[in-house]
Amino acid sequence: MIETPLRPSLLNRLTYAVCFVAYLVSAAAHAQTVRMGFADDIPPLSMREDGALKGLIPELAQWLVEHSGDFTFYGEGLPWPRAQQKVEQGELDAFLTYPSAERQRYALFSASPVYLLDSSYLIYSRHNPQRARLEQAQSLADLAGMTLVAQRGTGYIDDNIPNSIQRLLSTHLDGVYHLLFRRGHGDFTLAPPEQALYSAQQLGYREALLYRSVDFIPNARIPLHLGISRQQPQAAQWLAALERTLNSAAFRQAREAITARYRQTAP
Repeated sequence: MIETPLRPSLLNRLTYAVCFVAYLVSAAAHAQTVRMGFADDIPPLSMREDGALKGLIPELAQWLVEHSGDFTFYGEGLPWPRAQQKVEQGELDAFLTYPSAERQRYALFSASPVYLLDSSYLIYSRHNPQRARLEQAQSLADLAGMTLVAQRGTGYIDDNIPNSIQRLLSTHLDGVYHLLFRRGHGDFTLAPPEQALYSAQQLGYREALLYRSVDFIPNARIPLHLGISRQQPQAAQWLAALERTLNSAAFRQAREAITARYRQTAP
């Protein structure tokens, strides 16, 4: 039997295919997994739903990691104190959070924020008799005599909202929306619109909800930075690589698209 030699073009294609497969195997072997911790109970920002980690913040983190070179993403949803503890101990590599002095003790942080948690929005009902005042207010003084509805125990209200604005406190977050939209008690609350829209949708108040961005709520914009555990031997190198992507136009576009999707039911 006479063997027919492979034609050069076919041989070249086979050689290319073998090399490409070898490259993929090598790349997978060298990829580094960034293990990140997230809160599991702050919908829609970060939550566990049907056993899976979901939310705006995990989505942003996954995009950032997977577009930063030889990294793969692993996310774990936990009670927030436990997630922070695991980063501190090196059981997880990273998280997205405010870089407080305490957290900087055990993690290196990006100079730029990944996401701005912005509560400088008045959330109110379209049926509120005070709607015109809310939509025309230019300062906290313009809201004097009105009632802010908030969740009990946050500490933020006492530190930042003057006593000229009355308080109506609820033990649970759902109660804030029931008071505003079902009972008509109180005039407004403060929250990021993506959170407010999610809660209103879940509770059946979406059609009544309006929101307005204002610039006079103190300390309402909280930057969430990427923090990498100091227990991770390559923390500085990882942070440098991830921050290059964080500062790119591609990431800014992705962040806008992801955030817009969580606000897609906006009025």
